[in-house]
Amino acid sequence: AAQGSNVHFSGALSTKGKEDLINVANQLKIETTGTKLELLKDIRAHFDAHTELKSNA
Repeated sequence: AAQGSNVHFSGALSTKGKEDLINVANQLKIETTGTKLELLKDIRAHFDAHTELKSNA
């Protein structure tokens, strides 16, 4: 992965709580403030920009 880590999570992002989304954002080294919807948008945008991080495994 581009970030040099091998962090995995499963399930749809939309089912995650805000604390879980903050943890994902921290691992991706992106902004961790804002509402749950803002976090979801930022995380999805990051994955869209870095498709090599996505996996359906």
